[in-house]
Amino acid sequence: MMSPKPPKEDPAVKRARERDARLAENERLRSIQEQLQDETLTRLRRVSGSLGLSGARPLSIFGR
Repeated sequence: MMSPKPPKEDPAVKRARERDARLAENERLRSIQEQLQDETLTRLRRVSGSLGLSGARPLSIFGR
């Protein structure tokens, strides 16, 4: 006995679902990137401070 095929998904619905999935993944990656950047800045400030480089402004590559 063959089971009936599920109805074919509307292409617009499929595109919207894929777009939503991409947007969610991009937001997740952006959040991770910001967290890593903040951690990196904290470490660089700690190291530059301990080396007496606080006025050298080595953090301009991060745009902050």
